Amino acid sequence: MFDLNTRPQKRKMYVCLSYEMGWFMRINTKDTPRPCVPIARDDNAFLHHDSHIECGILVLDEFEIDEAIRRDGIVGTVHRRYRPIILSAQMNTLFISKRDKEALNQILA
Repeated sequence: MFDLNTRPQKRKMYVCLSYEMGWFMRINTKDTPRPCVPIARDDNAFLHHDSHIECGILVLDEFEIDEAIRRDGIVGTVHRRYRPIILSAQMNTLFISKRDKEALNQILA
């Protein structure tokens, strides 16, 4: 999906946490912004190289997501072994609310 919030603006991959809630996480080449969880290409064949999942919650519009899926399809699924690592990083942040952390625990546990 084309990301207008990156510099330079470019196509990025996202991880869907909850389509219904519009919750996604961005996949980055570098480990910024933090917290990020490193993910290996060997575990995730859709990646071009080892990458990082940005653990903040991005709220994306369903029209934008539906259009990206229609155009490009779903390119892959992050290996399940990363779920507890991502969840732990999210639980230790100050910028995710208690209510959202409870929802993330239900989604990723």
